[in-house]
Amino acid sequence: MLFKDDKQFKSAVQKYSQECRRQLKFIKNEQKRVIVRCIASPNWPGRIRANYNPVVKCLQIKMFQDEHHCSVSFKNKLVTAAMIAQYFEATIKDHPTMKLREI
Repeated sequence: MLFKDDKQFKSAVQKYSQECRRQLKFIKNEQKRVIVRCIASPNWPGRIRANYNPVVKCLQIKMFQDEHHCSVSFKNKLVTAAMIAQYFEATIKDHPTMKLREI
């Protein structure tokens, strides 16, 4: 996968962390190199690595393994209130009188 910059990549990692319900941590967080790993299993060999590719002038994922051996985490620092609001924004706009329990 290709990303125009590190901000777009970080946003994708946050969404992935929300979907897979794993708490991920940015180990290296530079403009041209980003490495992410799972907090629950530090020995997890699979990490998400992205490096800057000068040919296409964007950030490219070099390694990604989706296999996890850790348990699901319900405390995730990458998932923020803004992300949750964005996730439910379309539903709330379609049904403005919807109650909180229905969400």
